Amino acid sequence: MAKRAILYDQNDREIAHLSFAEIDDYSARGLVERLTPIRAATHRFRLLVPTTVDIVIPSETTLTDDINRANAGACDNDATILWAQRKVRKWPHVGDTKAVRVACRT
Repeated sequence: MAKRAILYDQNDREIAHLSFAEIDDYSARGLVERLTPIRAATHRFRLLVPTTVDIVIPSETTLTDDINRANAGACDNDATILWAQRKVRKWPHVGDTKAVRVACRT
């Protein structure tokens, strides 16, 4: 399973699972504070800037939130992670009628 750090917003809501490189970058810029000891099994951080989580509107896509979390490694089951990664990799090629499409501008 991929090693990830859990990022919380200012209201202690879980908002992301990030790689340690991303967390190190946020720490260097002073955007996060560590909530757990350095040698903890699970690394938790709190974002120090306000977020816009409440105004996010989900799209009608067959890649659900659970699939996206598993794809990011936020799951305890390795088989589920591999299945989600395979689904995300093949998703653009299956003719998904609910998929969000972006046309290119000319």
